[in-house]
Amino acid sequence: MEKEVVELADALENEGFNREKCKQFLHYTIHQCIHLDNVGKTVLYKLLYFSDFDYYELYEKKLSSESYRKFPLGPAPCHFNEVVEELEKEDNIMQ
Repeated sequence: MEKEVVELADALENEGFNREKCKQFLHYTIHQCIHLDNVGKTVLYKLLYFSDFDYYELYEKKLSSESYRKFPLGPAPCHFNEVVEELEKEDNIMQ
């Protein structure tokens, strides 16, 4: 039963996920914040979340196609680490 719940959650997270669109969105966001001192992973999570949902509120379409998980300190994108690793491999961002 527990395995089925995990598989269902994974399927829902990946439903409609567009990796290229998400990479472009994340790359742009990182590029715009690169000069700021206090921007880390948590700040990026919040920027992505609020950008996505503000866009959705205006246009009723997803901006990045990303899904978010609820955590005590705020929402976090589900595919963030995977997309960042791809951007690093492509030399689009530095570690």
